[in-house]
Amino acid sequence: MIAVDTNILVYYMVEGENTTLAQKIKERDPEWIIPPLWKHEFINVLAVIHMQKKKQGKDLTQYQSVWEDALMLFSESETPVDMSKALDLAIKNGISGYDAQFVVMAEDLDVKLVTADKELLRKFPETAVSMEAFANGSDFKFVKEKRAEYGKKVKDSH
Repeated sequence: MIAVDTNILVYYMVEGENTTLAQKIKERDPEWIIPPLWKHEFINVLAVIHMQKKKQGKDLTQYQSVWEDALMLFSESETPVDMSKALDLAIKNGISGYDAQFVVMAEDLDVKLVTADKELLRKFPETAVSMEAFANGSDFKFVKEKRAEYGKKVKDSH
């Protein structure tokens, strides 16, 4: 099981330069989890793509069917997010509340977050992994351990 951000979903569903990479990620781990927020981000990306293509003189009415296919494929992958934790993480790390939901979900479930977001890759190296690294088979298993407390005096029980 892996968490994926909305960009990965779009790359998987809308043919483009990253589609093959998204397909490799799905082949490597077909169990994707996403926060309920994905729906809002996904339709926004589809609308933006449509507007960009429309300016090029293309009529792209297929986005409604892409939306419906995405709902069928990913609705059951929705995973609740502790929104208080997401807010705290966003504030402490200077990221959007949207991005924080993906990070919190992944951290709470001890899974990797596959993302194309360079900021998340930089700020959360123990949780976030790039599309390329994951698709190319790098093994990113990790164990969360408490940081050792060096330099503290231990009480002598004698």
